[in-house]
Amino acid sequence: SSISLIDRDGKVVKSLDKIDGKSVEEVQRFSEGYAIFKSDKYYGVINEKGEKVIDAKYHKLNACSDGKFVALDRKYEDEAKKDSSTNLKFDVLDTSGKVILSLSMTKYKDFGSFFQNGLLDVYIEAQNEKCGGIINDKGEVVIKPTAKIKKVGQIRGKHFTYNNGDGWGLMNLKGESVIR
Repeated sequence: SSISLIDRDGKVVKSLDKIDGKSVEEVQRFSEGYAIFKSDKYYGVINEKGEKVIDAKYHKLNACSDGKFVALDRKYEDEAKKDSSTNLKFDVLDTSGKVILSLSMTKYKDFGSFFQNGLLDVYIEAQNEKCGGIINDKGEVVIKPTAKIKKVGQIRGKHFTYNNGDGWGLMNLKGESVIR
């Protein structure tokens, strides 16, 4: 049985039995007009017409946000299975699959899986403490990672929610606490 892409009336728009000659195992929900599909254990992207827009060559691929995908190329598959690997490099792709930014795990211990308003939360470890910060889609630091931020929540406008380890508050993009 193949996966079918249907419209709101239940009419089949396209059968997704094969993409690039390989069986489609899974299609995730659409986000911003794009859906992640899995074929031959790797992930790629289709548009709402069921056309492939990004090849299935990613070990990990997060849903579209702000017109971007955070992806891990399949060449890092073995390395990704190791605990606390720092040899990974995640790519930020545009909707055509072009790499617009690379994020090295040697620089960041962790980061968010999607962009919010052109911004991405990033994390480092300093003095055995998790420190959160924010970068833009050019990789420029907007909020320098600090021990005051353990987790970044929602980023909206010029503010974001954050957790300091004790509770949630609101901070502006200048790094000033608005609500502790």
